[in-house]
This record gives sequence, structure tokens and C-alpha cells, in this order.
Amino acid sequence: MVDKIAPALSSAEWIQYGDDLVVMADWAADKRPYGPDRRYTMEQKRHAVAAIALHHQPFGFTAADLDALGEVMRFYQHRGFPGDPPLAEQLKRIYDRISALLPPRDAEKVLDKLGG
Repeated sequence: MVDKIAPALSSAEWIQYGDDLVVMADWAADKRPYGPDRRYTMEQKRHAVAAIALHHQPFGFTAADLDALGEVMRFYQHRGFPGDPPLAEQLKRIYDRISALLPPRDAEKVLDKLGG
């Protein structure tokens, strides 16, 4: 597994593409590159499609979910019992994966104002 997972979309990409189901369908079908960096790989496109598909869905994740997970993660990072370090590391990996699927908070504020 990759140590650092890149965000699915940048703030600008979330604002531009976050609610565009046609673009999402094109990425899922591997029809075109996206974003200012013109990312082309199927893995990058799937990551973006997954993030957009989960956004604002009852089965998706929210910033509040990430905050709650972060609190639990920090608890285990600082508690110091023998089994805590591996659990804290596992929670950190989960935190990073979920974080990469969520819009950055500045983009989320814009999306909320746009009704996305």
C-alpha cells in the first residue's frame, strides 16, 4: 500500500467538477484526462470518481466523520498502552484514505454555497 495517498481532486477541481456527472461518467469510462495537471491514469480517474460518487451521499464520508476518527487516532497515539501504537498507525492509514476522498474544507465551503 502507498504511504501517502494524494487527494482525489484539488480544491479547484472539486469546485469545477464536483457536481458534474457527465465528467464523472467520462472519467469512469476512461474517455479523457482531467484537471490542470492533466492526470491520465485509470487509477487517478477511479480515485476521483469514487470521491465524487461518495460526496454528499448517506453512505459517504464527511469532514465530521474525519474529525471523529482523528480524535480516536490521537487518543491511541498518546495513551501509551502496549497495543496502542499499531492501532494508532492503522487508524492513521484509514484517516489518510478517507481524507483523500473528501473535498478540502475550503472547497467544501464553496460547494455548500453552490448547493453541491
